[in-house]
Amino acid sequence: MNSDIDAQVAALEWPAPDPGEWDFDASHQSTPATATGQAVQTVAMRTGFGQAFARFGLPLSHMAMEFVNDWGYLSAFVHGAPRKGNGKPPPALVLKLLSRLLPSARQRTKVAAEAIADQRSLREVERYEAMRPEWISTNLELEDVDLAGLSDVELAEHVRRTGDHLRTGMTTHFDLIGQAAAVGEYLVRTEEWGIEPAMAAKAAFHGVQTSIEAGRRLDDIVTAIGAAPPVESLEQVRALGPEAADALESYLRHHGGWVMADDIDAPTLRELPHLVVESINQRRQGSGDEGPAIDAARQGCLDALGAGDQAEFERLRTNAQRAYAALDDNSGVLAAWPAGLARRAQLEAAARLVEAGALAQADDLWTLEPDEIADLLVGRGVLSPEAIAKRVERRVVNAAATPPLHLGSPPSPPPDLGVFPDPVARNTQYFFAFISAKFGEPDAPALGIGEQTVTGRAVVARSADEALAQIEPGDVMITTYTTPAYNAVMPLLGAVVTVVGGPNSHTAIVAREFGVAAVIGKADAFEAISHGATVTVDPVAATVTVVS
Repeated sequence: MNSDIDAQVAALEWPAPDPGEWDFDASHQSTPATATGQAVQTVAMRTGFGQAFARFGLPLSHMAMEFVNDWGYLSAFVHGAPRKGNGKPPPALVLKLLSRLLPSARQRTKVAAEAIADQRSLREVERYEAMRPEWISTNLELEDVDLAGLSDVELAEHVRRTGDHLRTGMTTHFDLIGQAAAVGEYLVRTEEWGIEPAMAAKAAFHGVQTSIEAGRRLDDIVTAIGAAPPVESLEQVRALGPEAADALESYLRHHGGWVMADDIDAPTLRELPHLVVESINQRRQGSGDEGPAIDAARQGCLDALGAGDQAEFERLRTNAQRAYAALDDNSGVLAAWPAGLARRAQLEAAARLVEAGALAQADDLWTLEPDEIADLLVGRGVLSPEAIAKRVERRVVNAAATPPLHLGSPPSPPPDLGVFPDPVARNTQYFFAFISAKFGEPDAPALGIGEQTVTGRAVVARSADEALAQIEPGDVMITTYTTPAYNAVMPLLGAVVTVVGGPNSHTAIVAREFGVAAVIGKADAFEAISHGATVTVDPVAATVTVVS
């Protein structure tokens, strides 16, 4: 970092968006957010979570994300309670009275009871399953647009359309969070029964449709390739004949356009052809059958129970499996894929704007919102190259900063759920259990997934594009977190180590599914491990040791 940037970073101010408690969202960002990402998330999160929380009668009004110096901060808003800056939740007596006297709070209690009675989390799964085909159809329609053949006016409209599509998808993704209640109820009950958490997770959390579909399309490529030697390029696959070329195109058309992280400045799988090649070669070696391991985990859970609880366990496990699969699937179909479509449109716009002199370089586009990009394309933009350059400079400075973990009032513990009426408390407990298992608890020790110790080269990267550009089969990926877009490359890894995450994070679930050793929630991973070092990952001890 040069001295000028050092000085600008030191001068940055970090004002809280309001007097409440705001926590840095370390689970979904490792670089400053793009302008598109910020415009989408601030609307989608508030709207989507707000609708979902009301649908399940939770005591929260909504979740909000606001951006300070391009970094995202989250805050939970309690329904009916004023925002305070003293670092404490409303007193228990106040919450108890609010939840029983406030008319809208009494209505939420009624809704919460109805949500439990009608298994509303499963109705949310059914709602997603009903909308899924149309979303895939629209994604494919946008995927198939010949961007090079569009006029500037048509491309401007396409940029706007894909931006709107992404915002709608993200809003819907958050709106469907009610599916998590079935997962949380399973986690709560299996813990009460004393079932080992890893065994309970293995028994229930699998069967994501997009992962199954990706595997089948890879199998189609493998079948078309036949006995040919290991492939070295996608061009070589296409040259093996029409069947291989068609199978590859189908795979890329359905899975290649997903961004590999949580913002549109991350690459898509299609932009990383070496990973597609490695995925094909890995698939040719066999995909493995997780069925016996899943069956063994399920039987282990049943054996831990008395006969009177086994039917209830099976009901909860079946519900949790459907809900988990829908949650993981919709994060791809509604978020990662639409983000890739917006990226594709904006990269085409960036190329034209650079050629026209409106942008100095393509990456400058990440400082512009979709409407601003569209206006520049048609000559109506009010942003001068100098104004854009100032935004780019700010983004460079913000990228060099270390965001504070908290803004506003000091961190505070969640309220005691006992102050709420029983239906509200139960639903809230299920949601909290899901969130804790997915993202982990602060200061919790690292946890391991798997039984086999792995030694390999460490690929250390704070962002997806850093990691994915360098991964080779057998490597140990050290990163902040993973998303469903990583599913195509997880089988290539010897092991994975993440800074954040819990026992039911995406990394944990997929590591179990693909048999990849993992250590999750190793907070000091970036400080302790150097890129290129040889490391040994022991998932049983949940340790990562630098060998050389």
